[in-house]
Amino acid sequence: MAASISGKASRTVQTPVVATASCRPNGQRLFAWTTPCFGSQWALHALDIPFTFGNHDIGRSWDEQDSQALRDAADPEGHYRRLNEQMMAMWTTFARTGNPSIAAVGNWPAYTPEHRHTMVLDGKPHLMQALREGVRAAIMAA
Repeated sequence: MAASISGKASRTVQTPVVATASCRPNGQRLFAWTTPCFGSQWALHALDIPFTFGNHDIGRSWDEQDSQALRDAADPEGHYRRLNEQMMAMWTTFARTGNPSIAAVGNWPAYTPEHRHTMVLDGKPHLMQALREGVRAAIMAA
């Protein structure tokens, strides 16, 4: 998985992975899970790390307004726990096979200049093509 760009409606610029995509197959992802922290406005930088390693019960964090009780109340169906399990499975599968696709989420094709697939990791992970195409085109044109 070549690039991780955190942020739901992120204020960061999505980094094109065209250079790495031409070297070997890889996937691109956008971690878009939000917490009650900072009013649930965006996915916090590095928030994907606890999900990757299965440590989502992280106590208070960032703005000191986010707690496990608030996260549980904001997500009564436990989507974040399912996302945690899926992300651990994706990374494990990727380490074992070189392909992060898992049955629970579906096929995750490689990012290529022709087919710019991005796996959006949120309450219901889904594949998008040409995500933020305008930003990518502007960067590539510069």
